[in-house]
Amino acid sequence: MSTERENILFVDRAGYDFYRLPTGEPVLDPERYRVTLVTPNEFSGQARYGECAEVLCLDVNDHTMLDALIEALHRRRPFDHLLACSEGLLLPMASLRERLGIPGPTPEEVLPYRDKSIMKASARRAGLPVADWLPVDRAADAHDLLATYGTVVIKPRAGFGSAGIHIVSAADELRALDDDPALDLTNHQAEQFIDAPMVHIDAIVRGGKPHTVVPSRYLTSTLSFTRGLPVLSVTVDEPRLVAACETLLAQVAGAFGAKDSVLHLEAFAMDDDHLVFSEVACRPGGSNLQALVAAVSGVSLHEAAVRLSLGEAPTTTYPVRGRAAGHAILYGRNGLVTAVDDQAVPAEWIVERRLLVAPDGRFRPVGMVGGGVAEYVLLGNSTEEVSYRMRFVADNVTISYEDGNEV
Repeated sequence: MSTERENILFVDRAGYDFYRLPTGEPVLDPERYRVTLVTPNEFSGQARYGECAEVLCLDVNDHTMLDALIEALHRRRPFDHLLACSEGLLLPMASLRERLGIPGPTPEEVLPYRDKSIMKASARRAGLPVADWLPVDRAADAHDLLATYGTVVIKPRAGFGSAGIHIVSAADELRALDDDPALDLTNHQAEQFIDAPMVHIDAIVRGGKPHTVVPSRYLTSTLSFTRGLPVLSVTVDEPRLVAACETLLAQVAGAFGAKDSVLHLEAFAMDDDHLVFSEVACRPGGSNLQALVAAVSGVSLHEAAVRLSLGEAPTTTYPVRGRAAGHAILYGRNGLVTAVDDQAVPAEWIVERRLLVAPDGRFRPVGMVGGGVAEYVLLGNSTEEVSYRMRFVADNVTISYEDGNEV
């Protein structure tokens, strides 16, 4: 006798293809789940016939419209689960769950991952090393912090993707920010600037314990994109640094009460043994970090995020492709892209290649780290080998525009 399927609303802005098994089937088995997918129009075709009961196209960043739609759908057929894995959707969907009585993470549980001041306070209470900080509503509020440390970072408290960040080293720069009519620094945060390399740790926590931990080191500044330069990172194989990353991940999971979660954690590497907490997000790492993690661990972060939300265990069914991997994002300027020439890059290095231009070939910068023209995940046998390959990609891939210029 058949049982009634659980009714799931899945709000997604990345595309349903991110949530597929190696066989091509969706993580959300249509035999078990009745899925209503809400996604931007450009991704609507990714859900194949029979995989979803409904596919509704909407700008998911329009939270007023999204709330109204979900409330109407819930009245018609109550949802058992409301899923969302994208950063900007976590808090709005938590609020909706609470209002509609749908189980899942609450706003109180999500807020420490979204408000950077609450985030830093949570880390400090747990005894983690953090940069000094204070909430600000104008740049002048950071005057004393600047006087103490010489350089400060001002960023949105609810920001992500390194968007809207300002590095300030002089009082007149603070004044210039406040005098800029295009800037509104309400609900921002000022932090002590730490001049050290950064690591990102992409991980799965199951039952409050680390399940999968993949640490990587940035080879460039995370703000390189603001100058049109690539952002590069590579998995690390130095035993001391790996151990420090694993220790920090376990500490952060405890500090934030992460029980069954996918985490993207960033920290400053003062040396291989000493990490300083920077930020943590409760969702899969952006861009094509999923392909990087799957290539070295056999685990999909997006699959894990869905399964954990439903009380299920992650699987390790993805093919492990190599011992080390790297992630490259290449940027460009606004314009019509006519070609991305990467023929110099050996095909056997590449795990994944994505071109992020519109269907008409136009590229429009979005002002955040994930808004590149092209992304690559590369393989190798060691951190050193992949680091070389990453820089080779950065130096040898050419982006051509309709006007004849190249990047």
